[in-house]
Amino acid sequence: MGKVSSDTSSRMRTGARTGARRISKKEALRRYQGFMLIVGVAMICLLIVFMAAFAANLRRENTQLQKDNEYLQAEIDSLNDQIGEATNVDQIEKVATEEYGMVHPDSQNCIAISSQKNTNSDLAATIKDEAYS
Repeated sequence: MGKVSSDTSSRMRTGARTGARRISKKEALRRYQGFMLIVGVAMICLLIVFMAAFAANLRRENTQLQKDNEYLQAEIDSLNDQIGEATNVDQIEKVATEEYGMVHPDSQNCIAISSQKNTNSDLAATIKDEAYS
């Protein structure tokens, strides 16, 4: 019996020296599950942070695109107004008379072209004859 007690005391001393404590398989499994739970929660938290950053970036880009769209729409409206003004008959007449010196036709600067077929095939000569006769 003395021999048994010396083996037991020797095992205890070895365990005490190394500081190692034997844990059961259940305890190891429980610790592993706890660790994996912590890792899983950390991964979910990181995912939430990244998704929030991505959403903020999308909101910023959307706001910028809306501003660009408003600017372009204002430019389109301005160009449509300019087209409307440029195609206005009164505006065209004003530019023609003031900038290009055009005048309204009267009997002195009109040439009458008859619907009868002219034997003279030279159009320039016909216009010249009609203008100066």
